[in-house]
Amino acid sequence: MKIKNIKLFLLFLFPVVCTACVDNNAVMGKKSGSEQILKDFVAFESEKGVKQWTLKSAEAVINDSQKNVQLKAFTVDFYDKDGITIKSVLKADAGRMDTSKNDFYTKGRTTMKSTVDGLLESTDLYYKAQTKLIYGDSYVKLTRKDSVIEGSGFEATPDFSSVIIKENTVDVKESK
Repeated sequence: MKIKNIKLFLLFLFPVVCTACVDNNAVMGKKSGSEQILKDFVAFESEKGVKQWTLKSAEAVINDSQKNVQLKAFTVDFYDKDGITIKSVLKADAGRMDTSKNDFYTKGRTTMKSTVDGLLESTDLYYKAQTKLIYGDSYVKLTRKDSVIEGSGFEATPDFSSVIIKENTVDVKESK
């Protein structure tokens, strides 16, 4: 009788021990790492209490271990020196943000409109927070009140007060 009880006990114990050895992430279908998916994601950068820009994305996939955020349908408002007045707005279909540096990259259709003068159209733009410059090597078109400049490769400040377009052609509009 004693041997029968021990066999029953071992028979019961075996599945319990085996379940403890299973990787719960594999069973549950969870992704490894520390990924989070957020709707209506907002990020901003400030310097000495003055807001530099605000990024808003319809959806963001945050990966803490890689220190990046994948963005879908996002806009970035760049602010004037007062941190209140918007000087330009960037809109992109998709992109990513480096959370360790606050740099971001656009992928696909991208536009940037200055509140003063200018509309920039391109793809694959970069913003480097350390230099506060937007740059890229892809095709770019800058439309202003009096001209249209097209080219490949550029560097600009967010308010377009300084714009360098490499390999460019200029179409000057006639004044009426």
